[in-house]
Amino acid sequence: MARSFDTLDLVAAHRRLLDLFEERPHLGARASGIEAFQTYHQRAVFRLTWDGHPAIVKLIWHAQKARAVSGQTGALKQLAEALEGRPAHVPDVLHIAPKAGVFVISFVEGPSGLEHLREGRMAEVIEAGRLWLSEATRTTRTQRPFPMARFTQKLDAVPGAPHKMSSSARGPCWPMRPRP
Repeated sequence: MARSFDTLDLVAAHRRLLDLFEERPHLGARASGIEAFQTYHQRAVFRLTWDGHPAIVKLIWHAQKARAVSGQTGALKQLAEALEGRPAHVPDVLHIAPKAGVFVISFVEGPSGLEHLREGRMAEVIEAGRLWLSEATRTTRTQRPFPMARFTQKLDAVPGAPHKMSSSARGPCWPMRPRP
């Protein structure tokens, strides 16, 4: 079932994936039953069989594809680790090819949230969503002192930087560091 209203986008995305599998036969040999599922902007999602198991492929072809693939798969791995042993599930990352703009994830078996809602199990869906969202948005950042020495070193390396101008030229609010 295709989720895009633009058939041409689905066909073009499908062609991109097939071309990728032709360029990388070791990947193409692992995939079968490819079905374009959704396209949006410069991304597409496919259902397929990967190494004999149901899976999902995401193909990205914009300029930041390697960064997008690495970021999305990293987030999935981190979330899977955080949710291990809990009722909310995250698909396993099966293959990553950042330079090609593609990654493969496992298909999570079981009823979808929509199926639970149709069966009148609203509380379960809300609890699973709450758990997933709380883990997905949990911050693990730590505060560190600002690296002023590194910052000023980089700033000093800029020729004609504003901090090297006379005090009258830069105005009253420019000083980024105390003058020696």
